[in-house]
Order: sequence, then structure tokens, then C-alpha cells
Amino acid sequence: GIAVYNSRAGAEDAAATEIASIDLGDWPKEEVIPIASVIYHHGAAMSNGVEAAIQSTVGGADFIDWRFTAISGSSTSVNDHGALSGLSDDDHVQYLLASDATDRATFATNWLDLTDAGDTALHIHDSRYYTETEIDIDLAAYLPLAGGNMTGNLFLDNASPALQLRPSGSVTGYGHLLSGATETQLRQWSTTSADIHLSPMGNGVGFYSNVMLFRYSNSQYSQFLMHLGDGTGTVQHTFRGDSGDISLCQQGGNLTVEEGNLYLDKTVDPTLFLREGGSANDYGAIIAPDAAQIQVRHYRASGDSFIAFDPMPLSGTDDAEFRMFRSTNTTGNVRFQMFVGDGTSSVQHLIRGDDGVVTLCQQAGGLVVSNGYVQLPYLGSAPGSPVNGMIWMESDGLHIYYAGAEKLVAGV
Repeated sequence: GIAVYNSRAGAEDAAATEIASIDLGDWPKEEVIPIASVIYHHGAAMSNGVEAAIQSTVGGADFIDWRFTAISGSSTSVNDHGALSGLSDDDHVQYLLASDATDRATFATNWLDLTDAGDTALHIHDSRYYTETEIDIDLAAYLPLAGGNMTGNLFLDNASPALQLRPSGSVTGYGHLLSGATETQLRQWSTTSADIHLSPMGNGVGFYSNVMLFRYSNSQYSQFLMHLGDGTGTVQHTFRGDSGDISLCQQGGNLTVEEGNLYLDKTVDPTLFLREGGSANDYGAIIAPDAAQIQVRHYRASGDSFIAFDPMPLSGTDDAEFRMFRSTNTTGNVRFQMFVGDGTSSVQHLIRGDDGVVTLCQQAGGLVVSNGYVQLPYLGSAPGSPVNGMIWMESDGLHIYYAGAEKLVAGV
């Protein structure tokens, strides 16, 4: 004990303070586990030799139990390995001595060859190497190997970084994501057919699913190239979206829309251009300048311009027809007009088919067939340069030019 108390209760209350402040001397307190404190009652009237007797606690226990209480007393023992004496002595013979570690010959002679290949070469590691425990903790935190999700970011820093996705460890059929300084490639390797799916999956009806290309691009050109697939790099299809225009280029083949329609929707003058060799000067065009008309044009920088409507029965024996207004159902005029060709709206020839009557009208002097009759326009005088077979009307009657001379066929 440390002190004397006037009552049993006072001694019991002070026991906790005593056990906490006990001085263990040079005993290491980490190795001391208190068990119990006993209350002694001392009195001169007691008949035993020590004049003392053990007293029970106020609660009737034989002792105060400390078995489950950590001691916090003090001691003068050394509990830090670095504070031990003799640490600088090179006499721990069960380990490689410092003097031997600096002697390359001694070190090589006693080198433990872990590879069983006789390798005793020494080299320097100037970077930190992680222990197996450190690696396992790091992988468990960021890359669960037994299922689950990865948290954080995964960086592959390499001269040619690549990420391989190999089902069941397959080395013949797997996905491959690799990157260089100017491009990233997504590949599927397979000994048979190979597919790459870009499949956004919206959450049910009413939600959109989009595949976005170049949404965040800020560059001069944005192109989607589809190569021929023969290992040569030849481009088969090109989709371009630069300069606000959408371009579709199909190389070396045909553009086919199966089980559907091809629409050109544009606010002003939707146009289909047919350009041989990509010429910007000589080309064909189909234009819808407004809701009421469609135009077929052929542009030519120089030389003749030609548009052919040419039905071609490949059998060589079937009929060939060019039909106009077959499906027309209108009470208005049905006309085929041929303009003068001077950039104006002057009609040179007119063929009408309305009201069930075929009408041929030739303007600016010529033949008019109307309602089953042939009408010669009145000229007033002979044509400037008549040719054989020409017929015309003058004020004095019907004239004909025959055998190099003008003749009056019927006078007034």
C-alpha cells in the first residue's frame, strides 16, 4: 500500500488512484498486469503477530479486481528499441555484418542465389520497391480483382499503353484499347468474325439513346472514316461535319439505302449534286427551289450541255416509253414548254395536253396546231431568208417557197 485511511470505504475509493500512480521501478510497465488490491485493517488489539487482518470491500468482495483494467503507472524501463545501448556495435553475428556488406568479395561469396541459376551479380536499386502487403492493399482499395467496381482513376503510363479485355484469359479473342500521342484505337481481335458494339441503353421508353462523335471537338476537320478492310488504309466511306456542313463521301462503289428512303431536308434549295471527279464547274443537279417545282440541270463551264431522258429496255425488244403527266389529275393546264434559251421566260415551243386535246404551239412565227386545225401565223411579208418548202401567210394570201423561188399558192 501507499497510504493509510481512516475507514474501509476510504481505502477502497483510493485504490484506483494508487494503482494508477504506482511506481514500477525498472520493470517494464507494458509487461505488468495488475490483478487485485486487498484492504488490510491494522490494530494493536488484534491477536495475530502482525496485528492486521484482510477486510472485505463495501460490496462484500474479498478484493478489488483489476484484471480487466490497464495499468498507467510509471517505470524507468526502456520501451523504445532505438534507446537500447550497443546498437552501433557490429557484433550481431546472426545477421550480415555491416563490415561484410561493404566488402563486395565477402558479399558475393555469401550471396544466396534465389533463382538457382548461379547468379551472384550485384546491382543497385535506386527506386523504391513495394512490399507484397502494400501492393495487395493498394489493389484491394482501387481495383477489386474478385468482382465489384473500381473507384478512382486508372492510369496506364507507358510508351505504348494498352488495355486488353480478355474473356477467361483468352489470347486469341479479346478486346484491345491502345493509345499513341495522336490517336487512340479500339480493336477486337478474333480468329473468326469480329464485332465492336457502341450501344447506349436508355432507361425505357421515352428516353433517348445517342452515339456522339466529335461533340467536344474543336478542330478544323471532323471526319468519320470507314476503311476498305483489306489492310491497305484505303477509305471506303467518309462522313464529314466540318464548317457546319455534313458531307457523305462513298469511295469506289454505290450508295445503297435498303428498305428505306433517302431524304434531303433543307430550308432553302435542297439540291442533289452529281459531280464527276468532284468537278465544281461541270456537274448535274436536281433542285427543289420551292414547294411547287423541281428542276433537273446540267452545268457546264464550256462546251455543249446535254440532259438525256433515256428509257433503256435491256432486252432490246421491249417497248421504250417516255411518259409525262400520266398520273396527273388536275383541271388546270398540262403543258410542256421549251424556252428560247436566252435566260428569259420566253416560250419558244409549247405542247399542251389539257382538256383531252393535243396542242402544239410554236411561238415567234411558226406552226400552231389547235383543236385539230393547223394555223399559220400572219407574217405580213416574206421571211428574210426563205428555204425550199417554207409556207407562210402574207396580206395577199398563202405563199410557198419552192425550187428557189417564191410562189403565191392562193390569193385573196
